[in-house]
Amino acid sequence: MRNTQQIALTILPFADLSPESNLGLYCRSFRDDLVTELSRFRQLRIIRLPENYGLSKQEEFIGQLDENYIVEGYF
Repeated sequence: MRNTQQIALTILPFADLSPESNLGLYCRSFRDDLVTELSRFRQLRIIRLPENYGLSKQEEFIGQLDENYIVEGYF
């Protein structure tokens, strides 16, 4: 018997830590590509938070999750 429970994977917006702040578009594009590629796996349930989701809202959302994996990144 197969386990059909999906693994929840939350993808947070990637942060641009460069002094010029010129990587914003690259950060968004990279995350979109990552979400697209991971969505191909049926065993994953992808949760994509909006770009304008503030840090306090992210922490509140993450605090409400039971079993979840979180992907965050910085450029």
